[in-house]
Amino acid sequence: MDYYYYNYYYYYYYYYNYYYYYYYFNYYGLLLLLLWTTTTTITTTTMDYYYYYNYYNYCYNYYYYFSYTTYQYHPRTSVLEQQDLESHHGRRQILVFLEQGLQRLERERKKEGGVQMTFGSKLSVELKVVVMSLVVLLLCVGLTLATCGRTTDVSSNILMVTMGGTKSHKVPFLALGRGLVSKGHNVTFLNAFPPETVLEGLEEVTPPGLVFYVRNYTNWDLLGARLRGEEPVPPVDIMRYGFQACEALLSDPETHDLLDSGRQYDLLILDGAYPECALGFAHHFKAPFMYINTVGFYTGSLSIAGNPTPYSVTPFFGRAFTDHMGLFSRAMNTGYHVLLQLMHVFMVRFFLEDVLRNHFGPSMPPVYAMSRNVSFTLQNAHATVSYPRPYLPNVAEVACIHCKAPKPLDQDLEEFIYGAGDAGFIYVSMGSSVRSANMPEYLRLLFVRAFAQLPYRVVWKWEEGGMPDLPHNVKLRRWLPQQDILGHRKLRAFLTHGGLLSMFETVWHAVPVVTMPVFCDHDANAAKAEVDGYALRLELHELTEEKLLWALNKVIHDPRYRESARQRSLLLRDQPEHPLERAVYWTEYVLRHKGAYHLQSPSKDLNWLQYYLVDVACLYLVCTATVAFLTSTLWSLATRKRLFAAVSRLKAD
Repeated sequence: MDYYYYNYYYYYYYYYNYYYYYYYFNYYGLLLLLLWTTTTTITTTTMDYYYYYNYYNYCYNYYYYFSYTTYQYHPRTSVLEQQDLESHHGRRQILVFLEQGLQRLERERKKEGGVQMTFGSKLSVELKVVVMSLVVLLLCVGLTLATCGRTTDVSSNILMVTMGGTKSHKVPFLALGRGLVSKGHNVTFLNAFPPETVLEGLEEVTPPGLVFYVRNYTNWDLLGARLRGEEPVPPVDIMRYGFQACEALLSDPETHDLLDSGRQYDLLILDGAYPECALGFAHHFKAPFMYINTVGFYTGSLSIAGNPTPYSVTPFFGRAFTDHMGLFSRAMNTGYHVLLQLMHVFMVRFFLEDVLRNHFGPSMPPVYAMSRNVSFTLQNAHATVSYPRPYLPNVAEVACIHCKAPKPLDQDLEEFIYGAGDAGFIYVSMGSSVRSANMPEYLRLLFVRAFAQLPYRVVWKWEEGGMPDLPHNVKLRRWLPQQDILGHRKLRAFLTHGGLLSMFETVWHAVPVVTMPVFCDHDANAAKAEVDGYALRLELHELTEEKLLWALNKVIHDPRYRESARQRSLLLRDQPEHPLERAVYWTEYVLRHKGAYHLQSPSKDLNWLQYYLVDVACLYLVCTATVAFLTSTLWSLATRKRLFAAVSRLKAD
């Protein structure tokens, strides 16, 4: 029942616009037909009458098909559905009038013997009044719907910017961009990855300087570093990326053209990971800005805006901590958080702010002062796939903003999968940032030998050409439609690096997983999935054929993993609306309320001494010390006075 529920929901969501225009074609066609019948005297046979009657039934059933799927399978209606359902009441009344008119028409036809009748001459005055009333009602409702079909009447200009060095940063922005375009907004999207498809209303700007820098920067040996036990991306490289990528972006002629184009933007949407450079655009265009925090476990941009991020239960995004930590783990977790903040302050104060002032002038405000003024944050997380967090009113969780229903695979891939029979298949992908084709030869041979022993077929994302020793049960593809594969009914397990979006998609489609973390947040994602019971984690530098085969067979044959994945999927899907609708709603909310600054907390303006009440604690300590000192002094004076009096009495005696 749950899967049918979401399939109906998705069909309604994705075919909403199609239904909108197709229905109104029939709507106004029916209006013209009614006008014709009330103003013209024509001879209509019984066959013509039934053509008219069937046309009514077509519109009637077409309308109620959508009403049924909405009420039956989505009782808590979404934003898009709600605005349409508000107009259903008027249409239902129209259908009632039409049905009553047809019943009267049926009686008139029977009086004529079912052979021939004349609409203009034979219809009674009463029926003509009903039909004319219906025409007026149809016209009024049509005009109302035409003017009130959208929740936002004014089209806004929106600029989205991500400085993320991997394609995974682009995916949530594209999903939100498509959602905003469907609502009539104009979206410009600045990023480092040239577009693969073109969407009307969404303009992508990819400055060649930024594209070139990111390609060179990300030409790293992530798998090799992990296998050698090294840090795949050293902290120094993370620091330099922030200001070097910013210089590459702001020095590019395409960026200058955008800044000097004279365009006015109503809102900027920035990436919560590396948003500092893009703040220069907010300063230049004098527009409010909000974040999509693409790295769900990263809390830097949240804490700057005043959100509580207690280190006792907020695991560091770059390590395999969970929200249940002992003393040693909490000490390590706190150390990583503090070290990252110090590195960030150093990079911003001594490098990045100089770059911004060189390009935007000396009036450019300090980065941290601007960061605190963020209007809203769309957090790429959810309590069911991340960790429960205390958020301020200007934060909304939108994990799986890009998730969608699976579509049929191409014929070649479908035939290969169905060739496995009931055994099914395994999907292998290391995401967009880690190239499987870059793995060392010994690791490739390990995978090939292990896959050859499996009774399942294997679909493997491999970025290069074929393999001379490829087993018969393995198919390679340079690119694969991941969500269509994860939603396939014959999929048995997913072997992945543990990227955030891959883990979200895995939960959404209820698939058990074997993870092999490589860098960044992969360890944290894998640790969370293992705690939730739908994944097993393997270390690449300890990997053997036996361990790989054991892990795959474990998650496939142990029903607890698939059941945990199914339960986690139900929890993630059980939301009042799709995450994309929530993201679009809050984006338009910020637009409607000119930045929605009333949602901000005054905690954003406090420094850490004030926020954690260190100054208050110091005041208490000073007051306590002062009282103790005064008490001690007075006691000492009183004691000394009594002693002096006693000595004086002794001398007098």
